[in-house]
Amino acid sequence: MLLNEEHIKAVFEVINKLDSKTTASTQRDIMEGKPSELENFNGYIVNEGNRLGVPTPVNQFIYECLLPMEKQARMQIESN
Repeated sequence: MLLNEEHIKAVFEVINKLDSKTTASTQRDIMEGKPSELENFNGYIVNEGNRLGVPTPVNQFIYECLLPMEKQARMQIESN
């Protein structure tokens, strides 16, 4: 199934109804120094893109920027 303009419009309608203070759970976890779903979301997209030869520059950028904080949070959990 391909995304069309109606799909995109529907997604933005949902997003526009959210409270302006709404954040993603990954963002909340990272901001609180907790392990997040970074690997499951952005990491997965980056890995699949690499496997399929499809560039994923936005996800690659997000993943590389957040990975140091993710690793630090996981090290803290392991050391406790």
